[in-house]
Amino acid sequence: MVLEFLKLCTYYVIFWFYSILHKKRASYNLKDLTKTNNAGDWLAEKLDKNERYIIEGSAENGDHLYIELDTVNKEAFLILQVGESLFTLPGSYAHVLGFDEDNYLVLTAGPLRIELRDPFRRWRIVIRGILRADDGTDHFVRFHAWWFPTSDPNYFLQSLSPTQLAETACALDNLYFVKELENRNDFFQWGLVKAHILVDGSNEYFLDFRGVRIRTLPLDSNSICITDFFVSYMKHGNRILLYRVHCPETSYHIKGGSFFYSNLHQKSIEIFPNNFSEFTLNGKTYSLHQNEKSDFSFQLTKSITKLKYLDVSLSDDQDNGYGYMVSTKPVWNQEKGKKFKESIKVLNHKASPTEQKLKVLRLTHQACRDPTLAGGKGSNLAKLSGLQDTFSVPPGVVVTVSAYLEHLEANPKLKYLIEKVDTNEDLMEIEKLIKEEFLRSSMSPELKDEIIVQLQRIFGKDRLGGLHFAVRSSAVGEDGTELSSAGQLETFLQVPIKNISEKILECWASNFRHEIVRYRKENGQLLNVPVAVVIQEMIENGAISGVMFTNDPVKGDPSFLVINMIEGLGEELVSGQKTPTEMVMKKSLDFIKKPENMLISEEKCRELAKVGILLEEAFNAPQDIEFVVKDGEIFVVQSRNITNLDLETEWELEHEFDRAVATDDDVISTANVGEVLPYAISPLTCDFLLDLYDRTIHTLVYGENVSQAPQFQHYAPIFKVYQQRLFFNLIDSYMRNWETLSKDRIPEYALAGTKLFTDEMFEIGSRRYPKLSRMDHIRKLKFLAKVMFFESSNYLPMAKKYLDAMESIKISSCDSKAAISALMQQRDLMCQILFLHASASMYSSFTYVFVAMILRGSAEGDLTPEILSDIATIYSRNTYEIVSADVPKSMKKLAKAIYEEDLQEKFKSMENPQTAIDWLLSLGSKSGELARTFMETHGHRGLNELALLGVAWRDDPGHLVKNLRVRSS
Repeated sequence: MVLEFLKLCTYYVIFWFYSILHKKRASYNLKDLTKTNNAGDWLAEKLDKNERYIIEGSAENGDHLYIELDTVNKEAFLILQVGESLFTLPGSYAHVLGFDEDNYLVLTAGPLRIELRDPFRRWRIVIRGILRADDGTDHFVRFHAWWFPTSDPNYFLQSLSPTQLAETACALDNLYFVKELENRNDFFQWGLVKAHILVDGSNEYFLDFRGVRIRTLPLDSNSICITDFFVSYMKHGNRILLYRVHCPETSYHIKGGSFFYSNLHQKSIEIFPNNFSEFTLNGKTYSLHQNEKSDFSFQLTKSITKLKYLDVSLSDDQDNGYGYMVSTKPVWNQEKGKKFKESIKVLNHKASPTEQKLKVLRLTHQACRDPTLAGGKGSNLAKLSGLQDTFSVPPGVVVTVSAYLEHLEANPKLKYLIEKVDTNEDLMEIEKLIKEEFLRSSMSPELKDEIIVQLQRIFGKDRLGGLHFAVRSSAVGEDGTELSSAGQLETFLQVPIKNISEKILECWASNFRHEIVRYRKENGQLLNVPVAVVIQEMIENGAISGVMFTNDPVKGDPSFLVINMIEGLGEELVSGQKTPTEMVMKKSLDFIKKPENMLISEEKCRELAKVGILLEEAFNAPQDIEFVVKDGEIFVVQSRNITNLDLETEWELEHEFDRAVATDDDVISTANVGEVLPYAISPLTCDFLLDLYDRTIHTLVYGENVSQAPQFQHYAPIFKVYQQRLFFNLIDSYMRNWETLSKDRIPEYALAGTKLFTDEMFEIGSRRYPKLSRMDHIRKLKFLAKVMFFESSNYLPMAKKYLDAMESIKISSCDSKAAISALMQQRDLMCQILFLHASASMYSSFTYVFVAMILRGSAEGDLTPEILSDIATIYSRNTYEIVSADVPKSMKKLAKAIYEEDLQEKFKSMENPQTAIDWLLSLGSKSGELARTFMETHGHRGLNELALLGVAWRDDPGHLVKNLRVRSS
């Protein structure tokens, strides 16, 4: 025992020094606190193939959400309690069907889709599909949500205390495990899932699920990972997370946790029993009263997890809420795990350097599956050819991207015109020039011969002359998973062999039609993309053509297939020349809707539906399939992803840039923010400027206690956004001083010009923030005196200095990297200017409070109408010019001068506002003098002036001229 104790003490001393050396010093530099997300944040947040992700939350009414993803074993589990129904994935859990392997930003698991939009700030969560209720019935659920943070991430394995590290080293008898922890990015982050839910197209819910998201390693990863945890996000904003971390090859668990107070401070927890019934914090033991509401369990391939959903109350704190208790154990016998049938997958292929040089490929050639060589359409057809069994793909070839690029090299003028697409604004003109030049050019004899040779090998020399072909453009990037430009490039039908080379040229030219170039511009795609051409045998004479959707294309319901078909060519269906017959089927192959006179038999319809189900599974996404049925045989002539099913809804677009409040108790108001930002703010303003505003106010709110302030990089506690309108969080800004404000109402007049605070808000403040000590009050007075008597005179000179520095930074329009660097330099300077501006505003508020207190004759009390009138009189007779207050007065004087000099008719007759203001400025009369003074003093002001899209009057006088015309009438 003595040796063990000495070892523990030795390890403690080692890790104490280790923690001192590796401790990250808190920074209170505004520049550091307002850094935007960088490459490191994206690396830390992007989805990985060796992770366990958990997102959970509960709503105020007790509804709840739990999502767990295991990317190692590619499995997912989901619980959604809405109203009276508890939903899960059919079969309890799902195989993770899709993983975005290019950038690891999107993950799909059955009906679940999760997208990373902004590291640690914004995730998109979508459920669109069939979920099973606890009564065994299936329901079509559309769940659209945004996840927003209510804290910064806590890298809990990197911040273990010396005691925890020492105890673990003793248990493992190994000091070097800490090296693994240094490189681990396991974290938890508190947040809110803001959701719009639609069940069976009629039952609608709007819910806010507050909870935590956790990222760690799966249990079978043979590394340190979480096995058990308790989490509760309480009504008044207190948050508790307790966890047990398993050390591999031992029975030892590291215990840890965090208590995140509603006032945004947090403390670590290390002492609690295994059943999470209590915890010790700052030497005091708190009980966690847990009333089990429901329990669940689910088994994945290598683990079994038990969940309890709890009604939780915290002793001695009068706070309560909901929470989860989660326990995960390994399944050592993998045969006990559920088995999935082997999925049919398309065969992808990356063309080798040698294959990349090929000019003509059969659809059955493996290199044809590479979309960078065969284009989107050609690549899909090649993959379909590899799946032929219960259906056929009309044979043919692809004239590859290499042939297209070689043609451009042989025609320099054509290449020159195409290179100008990026800069030419007249899209119709450039389309015309490119098409004319393509049609003037000639295909090389070698390429013509190779096309003929390949077609003869497929169809035979004798048959070739009597066949007709479909010649179709196949651009790189066409028919993608997110965007599709299908139908915009050229397609030619019933083309005889003698006309194929001509139609290939026309297909190449259609790559630059103004519609497709505009589409690419609007969706941020490359404008000059290479294009291949597909040549396929036409299926004619007595054929039935149609289109099949493996999801309902309108409602998005994945349990339905919708089939439209006509007699004749499919082009007549797509173009609307013929009205199709429509059939709707369940994926169980039962008919929901069918016409009286069916073009094909019910049995053939079911065969067709089976083909659709197979292709949906193979391509891992709902499919839009073009088919032909002739003589009982099913031909698939194209299959592409349906790209509009998971687009953002109108509700999502309205709320994408919201900023979450920590609790439903929080009160937000436009206050005086509505004066300077009266309209919806742009996404760029949200991401680029609001953090500057927030950190500035947050720093000033703490004043002399700024070193004790909780610091955030990804969460903004002061400024909130709702439907792209800016609001001020009154609780986390003003209610820190609830005790003073409840006695002295002057600050709310300074904030909003009227009474704003309520008794309920003071109660929330008293619950969230402790009373200030005598020393806190002394620090506040010291800070006030420093601002009023020592620092305020420096604000304007310093701001001018920073403004001059901003103007000296030149932004290049040619070098994007240099432009971004220059913008970030300007942003850092703007941060300092905003701090000075906010400090000057604080000085103004202090002055207002000081004057009001003198007039009132006491330090406490309300302001009567008489006192408010006296304050207005004092300010109006101030010998110092109050520049910001002078705007309406100067505008009124200028309008009056225009009226008195009888200039209003001519002023109103000028249609162009710039012409009108230039004319006014050129006058030698009183109106001209007042106009010049106004523009010199206030020309930098303007409507929506603090937004990035705000324009100063000197740059766009439209609003100013309109105002003057009304006033001078």
